[in-house]
Amino acid sequence: MKEVISTRPTIYRTTSTSWCSPTINWDHLDYDFVRAIEPKVKHVVTGLGNGGYYEKWGYPLEKISEEDWNTPVKIDDGLTVWVLPARHFSGRMLKRNQTLYAGFAFITPGRKVFYSGDGGYDGRFARIGDQFGGFDLAILEDGQYNKDWHSVHMMPEETAQAAVDLHAKTVVPCHNGKYPLSTHQWKDPYIRLVKAAHEKDLTLLTPMIGETLRIGDQNQYFGRWWELMN
Repeated sequence: MKEVISTRPTIYRTTSTSWCSPTINWDHLDYDFVRAIEPKVKHVVTGLGNGGYYEKWGYPLEKISEEDWNTPVKIDDGLTVWVLPARHFSGRMLKRNQTLYAGFAFITPGRKVFYSGDGGYDGRFARIGDQFGGFDLAILEDGQYNKDWHSVHMMPEETAQAAVDLHAKTVVPCHNGKYPLSTHQWKDPYIRLVKAAHEKDLTLLTPMIGETLRIGDQNQYFGRWWELMN
């Protein structure tokens, strides 16, 4: 079996393991975790300038694909990963924007999945949706937003609009449900996105962290588990 790993949910399985990293920011690229999974990872796909971290942390160069936006990386005959534009920033210490942040499209013979990475809303979602002819699943940022950070993090209502722009059949929110980085309430990303998705007639899936999601399963249901959280 092959498992594609992002810094969010597992989204596809075939015969080897690929790790896709949207940015080097601390909340996405953790040294201990990245080192721990190295024996399981056969491919790293990331934006320009990020590969040096993996090399420095013990990943062989042949495992690393460091690419510019709008570049396809063929993992094998069953999977191509596209590195795509995002609207965010990158940095770990004092210097910022020395490396490229990105989103990803995972294209297989039977499925198409989009992962936004972090980033504010703009016209790229419509362009990507048109480029790939829609997606079976879009994993979209929904959380850690703030009006002052509007250019680098989407509001939930913008997340819903991004799904429409992408022509996504189903949507899974990410970048929430863990520790808070912004001033909004912990449940707020779910509450607002559920409302926005309903208004736009979107199919929204909300698995708990660690739950399995079966792409294309019309009978799969996830409850509003966040309402039970204190």
